Amino acid sequence: MKSLFVAIALLLVHTASQAQSPSFAKDVKSVEQSIKEWRLKNGYELVIKFDLTAEAAFYAEAWKDYLVMFVYDISPKKPVNFTVQLMNPSRELMEKYSAKTSDLFVRNSARVEFLTFSTPEKLLEGTKPVPVKATADPVARIYIYQRKRR
Repeated sequence: MKSLFVAIALLLVHTASQAQSPSFAKDVKSVEQSIKEWRLKNGYELVIKFDLTAEAAFYAEAWKDYLVMFVYDISPKKPVNFTVQLMNPSRELMEKYSAKTSDLFVRNSARVEFLTFSTPEKLLEGTKPVPVKATADPVARIYIYQRKRR
């Protein structure tokens, strides 16, 4: 009985430590508005948006510029690790075509990190879109934008 109580207590403590701050949802709305203004100014269009998740995937097309944004709650004070990489069975290619994010800005409890990458005129498999994977630790809202290559 005592061990069951300890297990439940540990589960509750772990859940509370992973929870978002109460103002995060409000801060995300403010961040989304800032991102929208910036992306419209720079010619990016939304491809897909993921709610809080640890992994996301999309297809990158040839001759495009991509912008990947991660919006996460800074309240738990956990180390962050956001990456975007090519999904390919070849480990060498996967490591060659991977990238880490840069810090963009903080709005109260919401922090935004981003990365940009461009695809060449011919991708690895010709003109067929290639799969790309984004990973987030801690969980984040992930936004994928694209524009024609400039």
